[in-house]
Amino acid sequence: MEEASRSDSLRGGGRATGGPEDASAPGPLIWSLPEPPGRPTTTLSRGGILAAAMTIADAEGARALTMRRVATAVGASTPMSLYRYVGSKDGLVDLMIDAVYGEIPLPERDIAGRKTPGHWRTELEQLSLSSWSVIRRHLWFGELIHTRPPFGPNALRYFDFRFALLEGLNLSADDMTMVTGAVDGHLFGAALQLAEELRMRARSGLYTEEQLGAAAAPVLETLLAGDRYPAFARWLHARTLTGSADPIAWTLACLLDGIADRLGLPKS
Repeated sequence: MEEASRSDSLRGGGRATGGPEDASAPGPLIWSLPEPPGRPTTTLSRGGILAAAMTIADAEGARALTMRRVATAVGASTPMSLYRYVGSKDGLVDLMIDAVYGEIPLPERDIAGRKTPGHWRTELEQLSLSSWSVIRRHLWFGELIHTRPPFGPNALRYFDFRFALLEGLNLSADDMTMVTGAVDGHLFGAALQLAEELRMRARSGLYTEEQLGAAAAPVLETLLAGDRYPAFARWLHARTLTGSADPIAWTLACLLDGIADRLGLPKS
């Protein structure tokens, strides 16, 4: 059922006109379709719709993203009026995902020298941290990235650049997939975790570590009574919460070091 649902979700998301006559045939990607010309009676545009959708998702998360909310934000009379510009909600999500990839800065790179190993680890680490800085601003990206095929021009440019970093290392295409997939799993998983934590804090009103600690203290005192969990108690009381390490960067460094050891790659 999951595979069937995912297959259905990939069909026709980019159509900018009416629904497909054959629902089993995939529609054209949104980027292959020109934006319809503006009408004298409306100020709608594909870019304006995209900006409104991202603003809603940035503020309230992917769950708040509906065509009705976006229509209200851009002053459209009905959600249906948006379909002429983005095709469907799937088409809008495609644009949103690609817009995030477009915000990730990619260093200039000499195409003629792309297949030289260079400093693959340093460059991949820097690219990944730059990616995290962008994803951190758009946490909904972690929720939506696996719901649509990332075939937009910005995404493909990003993938092309990243695979170029790994060329010349004598890796198979499958090994490259494992390396990039491991990095993506770390970044996307961190986005999902942070998004859920922020939702929890908003629901509970516990916005700071001090507030969260104070709320948890009575529960922990009961749980730790009687020395039932001595190692956990020692860890809890020994924490300083003053560590300078960025957990995302720290885990990424460990991940890349492990990959280098596993595949026999230079750590530079």
